[in-house]
Amino acid sequence: MDTIFIGIAAPQMKDGSETRDGSACAIRINDDGSTSSVVGIQEERLSGIRYDNHIEKSIQYCLNALDYSGQEKLVFGFSNCMEEPWTAEEAERLLRGYGFQPDSVTIIDHHISHAFEAFISSGFSRSLVLVIDGCGNEFTRGGKQCFESQTYYLYQKHSDGSVSYMPVGEECFSEPGYGELFRSGTRSIGFPGYHHASKLMALAGIAKAKGMTFADLNAYQDDQLKLKIPILREDVFTPIMTWFAQQGIQYAPRDEQWYTKADYERNGSGSVRELDYYLAGTIQESYEKFLMHRAETLCKKYDIHCICIGGGNALNCVANGKLFDSRKYTVHAGFAPSDAGQSLGNLLFLINNYAPRLFVDPTPFQTPYIGISYSEAQLIEALQHYKGLKTAFLSRQDLAKKTADCILSGQIIGLFEKGSEMGPRALGHRSILGDPSDSSVIRKLRRIKHREDYQPFALSTQEGCIEGLHSPYMSIAADIDANAHPSFRNVIHCDGTCRIQTVAPESGLLLFDILTELKRSHCEGVINTSFNGRSKPIVESPADALCFFEEHSEMDALVIDSCFITRESE
Repeated sequence: MDTIFIGIAAPQMKDGSETRDGSACAIRINDDGSTSSVVGIQEERLSGIRYDNHIEKSIQYCLNALDYSGQEKLVFGFSNCMEEPWTAEEAERLLRGYGFQPDSVTIIDHHISHAFEAFISSGFSRSLVLVIDGCGNEFTRGGKQCFESQTYYLYQKHSDGSVSYMPVGEECFSEPGYGELFRSGTRSIGFPGYHHASKLMALAGIAKAKGMTFADLNAYQDDQLKLKIPILREDVFTPIMTWFAQQGIQYAPRDEQWYTKADYERNGSGSVRELDYYLAGTIQESYEKFLMHRAETLCKKYDIHCICIGGGNALNCVANGKLFDSRKYTVHAGFAPSDAGQSLGNLLFLINNYAPRLFVDPTPFQTPYIGISYSEAQLIEALQHYKGLKTAFLSRQDLAKKTADCILSGQIIGLFEKGSEMGPRALGHRSILGDPSDSSVIRKLRRIKHREDYQPFALSTQEGCIEGLHSPYMSIAADIDANAHPSFRNVIHCDGTCRIQTVAPESGLLLFDILTELKRSHCEGVINTSFNGRSKPIVESPADALCFFEEHSEMDALVIDSCFITRESE
């Protein structure tokens, strides 16, 4: 019987309270040994609800893409977090309640799922995997209840494709989590939650540029981390206030409603307090020191130089960049390290159990572009709902040249190509592009994205532009010399770093061809930001992209596959 393997994460806690970041990933393996491509989607892309916890639409999306007839065997991989692992019976009951009929359910540890996503996407044959997260599963260790926060593994791929792994440092199960500390700091400054941690990281860069000196929050006992700000999951504010009070400083956390008030909208970084900068810089720099310490001690102990980073903190591209800039390690963070990537990690775990031969060539599992592609007929049908648009279907070469010419003339372009990316980054299939050397373009992009004045934009360049940098998933913010790369000056953060996606010719991306055309005019890169508005998910379909284009007049043109779209008035 043909089998469809599906990875998902729990959409709720056992008590019924909602989680976040629902998604599904799947692959079809037929009786004759043939396989489909991996297909996957985040629920929010289908529902339009940011961080949607549900999984029904994403599971159905995958089943439709894999031509599910009802006769195939359905094997689910399932994980949860912030509580003890579910039983297979509990997960099966949940799925049947949604109308799906699983033949079997495998329960997968939350951090093991993160680790599989990080390792398989790296292409490494052997690696240290650091999973650094807010809160994984709950376990009993030494008679005490504790949560996974930071767990470390050695992963190795064998000649038959199978992957083996072993935890290293059992004591790390009780380490307090930097993910939780970032959540506490982000909330204390006044942002709604951990999904806004990138704002704390940006403020930390400003604090460094101000020349602030930060405290080191790390202390070690028998090489086990003891944070100087104790983590209280049920109270994010008191530990921060207490730590400040110990230094004789009165610090008042802000209500998260501050983020939505007119003062913040109007003044951006002008409404951030000096102590907020200090707190952001202290947490970020302490995390960078911790990450370097963990890398140095474990790589030396196990004689290894390849490092994979998984879990939510893998999105801390500045800290990843510190490891890269040390030139001691080959550093990798996957394209879906947050909890939305649990579905992919769970699918990869299932493949390792049932069909490890597929990992002999891991290339198909290293692409983030696992959404379905839309047909030209679907595009044309979507265009019927919009008036006043001009369309031109072009060859790939003409399309790349026209797009590059528009970018060089100061225009902002929406780029939509084939299937959507899994994960939070726009990597060329759902991107908004602009000229990094044009400050007016950056101002327009900030208006389109409602982007704070202190948050820098990311950059896409061809592989080799930045010496030694391999960052296909935009997971590293490297130190960039503005004198060596003058066209990047406007997007280099005040701390001297820039988050970069490196694009290789073998990627097959239209973005690579656009970069080639830009290079002919001595432009080394392009601003690449995600194709979405504030508090909205990244667009999924041609209809979504056209709707965004209609609502945002400062976007000058839209590329959907081979079609170049402008307004008739332009």
